[in-house]
Amino acid sequence: MNTLQFTIIATCLFTSTQLLAQLSGTITDTDNTPLLGATVELLGTNRGPVTADDGTYRLDSVEAGDYFVRVSYIGYHTAQVPLTIAEAALAVDLSLEQVPAGLDQIVVTANKGRF
Repeated sequence: MNTLQFTIIATCLFTSTQLLAQLSGTITDTDNTPLLGATVELLGTNRGPVTADDGTYRLDSVEAGDYFVRVSYIGYHTAQVPLTIAEAALAVDLSLEQVPAGLDQIVVTANKGRF
């Protein structure tokens, strides 16, 4: 067996034994209401699903390793958590806290004049 054949076989064996996992979960607010359309980002990759109408998401074929997951949704604080993918399936459920809706003081002024 020459060196090229050995390299090809070793590469194929390493590639076939590499763990690819499924990352899934549910994103809700603090009242346990599912958040439709929340963005779930697997940092360090260019992959990230958006949650379905029941707040669930799924990301297939994730390589084993250490990551951060960041979840964002308009009107809510962004959450970011570390995780280690070391098994075939990992469920990560997160609850986002709503940003208090408040306005600064509004000042209305008028000038008497012609329009």
